[in-house]
Amino acid sequence: MSEWKPIETAPKDCAFLGYMQLTSEAWMIATMYWAGNEFLCFEFYSDNTEHSVQPTHWQPLPPPPKGGE
Repeated sequence: MSEWKPIETAPKDCAFLGYMQLTSEAWMIATMYWAGNEFLCFEFYSDNTEHSVQPTHWQPLPPPPKGGE
């Protein structure tokens, strides 16, 4: 998988993984996309869902699994 890149370089035309550091011990990774001038999430994984922050880094979504995997 690709390395994390600054959010300023995130694509505007497709979904991507977004990373947000909520606190020193809390973080969130989400499948995101641009909607106008803000980010929206499809789904997310987090160790703490009580916070709402902007992503700081992104990377392309991995390819989907092939049949039988």
